[in-house]
Amino acid sequence: GDISVSGLCSAGNSPGKLDVGGDYALLNGDIEPGGFIEGGSTLHIEIGGLTAGSEYDQLNVTSTLTVGGTLQIELIDGYTPQVGDAFTILTYGQLEGEFDAIEGLSIGAGLYFDVQQDAGKLDLVVSHIDDSTDLLTIIGDTLGQYASGVLTEPVTLTPGDVQLGGWLAI
Repeated sequence: GDISVSGLCSAGNSPGKLDVGGDYALLNGDIEPGGFIEGGSTLHIEIGGLTAGSEYDQLNVTSTLTVGGTLQIELIDGYTPQVGDAFTILTYGQLEGEFDAIEGLSIGAGLYFDVQQDAGKLDLVVSHIDDSTDLLTIIGDTLGQYASGVLTEPVTLTPGDVQLGGWLAI
């Protein structure tokens, strides 16, 4: 059946897989039919390895997935992903809406999750910022995520999130 979430959604028992045979809506706190949704939803994704369902969370929706609220990414069990690792965290028949915020994109040590949306899925792909990555490329990738609707709010960086070849730290 159809499901709407206005609180915390976690795909399983640290980590797990949630399969929905219908529509699934992560509400963003806007006024919805029937009243005001307090604070909106948070989709909490845990990543502790490369296998969906047993080492990282995955939400699979056969019909329409409506996103809003916050996507929160957390590394667990001391796991450190490597450049090129990909995590398909969402699959869907159709995607509507966009997350208001995404937390946990920075992994540290120059690594970050690049959000990549394709037909029927949303992946987190580990990328590295190094001397060969220029600031224009980083800005272009971020603007592309805004244009595609994956990001809608500014990305907040904390000291040390971005380091370029040891000579510039943002």
